[in-house]
Amino acid sequence: MNSICISYIYETGFTLFSDLDGTVKQGYTPMYQKNIQVVKGVTNTIKFTVKNQDQKPLDMNGETLTFNLVNNETGAVHLQKACTTLDDGSTTSTKGVATITLTESDTASLVSKFYKFSVTRTVGGSGNHATYANTHYGVAGTLEIVDHVYPAFTNSVELPNTDFTRPTTSHFYTYGGQITEYFSSIVDAQAEYKRNNAIHTFTHYSSAYTGDVTIQGTLDDQVSADTSWVDLTTVSVTNQDTIGYANVTGVYNYFKVKHLPGSLNTGTLDKVLVRS
Repeated sequence: MNSICISYIYETGFTLFSDLDGTVKQGYTPMYQKNIQVVKGVTNTIKFTVKNQDQKPLDMNGETLTFNLVNNETGAVHLQKACTTLDDGSTTSTKGVATITLTESDTASLVSKFYKFSVTRTVGGSGNHATYANTHYGVAGTLEIVDHVYPAFTNSVELPNTDFTRPTTSHFYTYGGQITEYFSSIVDAQAEYKRNNAIHTFTHYSSAYTGDVTIQGTLDDQVSADTSWVDLTTVSVTNQDTIGYANVTGVYNYFKVKHLPGSLNTGTLDKVLVRS
């Protein structure tokens, strides 16, 4: 059976008002003005049409509109960017029209929430003028930033040096000399969100360290003293100040990291970062 999924492309449009005259009886007043929604991680183009209070497009040829994105709580301006004026003074379909393009980098650092926006109009040599989001002289419109296209960024799990502990039993080299393995705390591998080809990256930071760093995994539903751990991969480090990594592919319920310092080790394994 074939599945059909239909995708839609919609133009994001917003009407701005200018040249409002309180003495003029309005022939048409909009009931409400919709919010603008901008998606993080992609390019968003917003089309502004500047009209008077009778809903007639204004001549914007040769004029400049500037878009301002403002924090609702603090009033800080996060972004200020010039619009592109499409009005050429003769084409009816683009009369009063300008667009603003918000790139991936414009919204990358912004938190997904509601913001206020405003658009100023530069008219010849007479300076900047406000445009309005409605016919009641409301300058600010509402813009929502969402991150529905890509998953939200999540930080790596950090296992610092102090997280590794020694077990109650020790092992010995064949030629004598006690060695001790160190084990990290347990890391939830979030199996419910993974597929069979899921990649998990373990990045280790070391200072003059000599030894083996081993990634262990388990399919047990819960971790206990009887949990069966399997060595998935081992990275050997020799007296290095380095950042190295190891990848593990597959679905596991839990991970932990084991490191075994060599007999001549004088350094430290500083930390391990885990990222799926």
